[in-house]
Amino acid sequence: MHFGNTIIRLSDTSSTNNYVASLAKAGKLVSGTVIMAENQTEGRGQMHRSWDSERGKNLTFSLFLENVSLSVTNQFILSKIMNLGVIKYLSSVGLEGKIKWPNDILVNGQKICGMLIENQVMGSTIQQSIVGIGLNINQISFRGFAATSMKNELGKELDLNKVLDSLLFYLNQAYDYYRAVPDPLTSDYLDVLSGYRTEMSYEDDQGQFRGIILGIAESGHLRVERRGEICEYSMGEIRWLG
Repeated sequence: MHFGNTIIRLSDTSSTNNYVASLAKAGKLVSGTVIMAENQTEGRGQMHRSWDSERGKNLTFSLFLENVSLSVTNQFILSKIMNLGVIKYLSSVGLEGKIKWPNDILVNGQKICGMLIENQVMGSTIQQSIVGIGLNINQISFRGFAATSMKNELGKELDLNKVLDSLLFYLNQAYDYYRAVPDPLTSDYLDVLSGYRTEMSYEDDQGQFRGIILGIAESGHLRVERRGEICEYSMGEIRWLG
């Protein structure tokens, strides 16, 4: 696997994930292809949330992976790999990233990166994955949520193509390493998981509570100690309150 063996640059598209999905369905993509857009009119995050990004200011792209050969029960491994690749890239430029489960990355408590991973399954095995990544680079203000950018954190403008090249290097490195040596993956992920072993405020369908993240289940569910009980949450079932 090599991410970025082919890079397709678009001016406008509804969503890079949608664009990749349509080409993949037609059999017109090679595994590892990157689709990058200057502007997404319908950029999506987790739980169908919109992704706010100014034209030409940030990296908004999707990776196409074929023959992933992960079982459905282990699908969260791909999320761990991709998050750790971004974390390692940020570290290389002097930024300390933290993962906000399942697929957001924070710097100084503010969102700098989000992911949307969509899988095609055959039987019990993932055959194809589309990994959409939005990384805030040169945008300086954001509407509606606490976010930051590399420019805000580093105090300088960055070249999007150079950032993409470097980021792809670290994503490739993480993918090769963790697929070959999966044992340390969970511990490396927990080292940068926001809220791990720290009491914080959350909300679930039973109301607000103080809880402690204990780890990630094999299924990818978040394991949280809630009023003396260990609960597992899937995406959308728990909300951070700070």
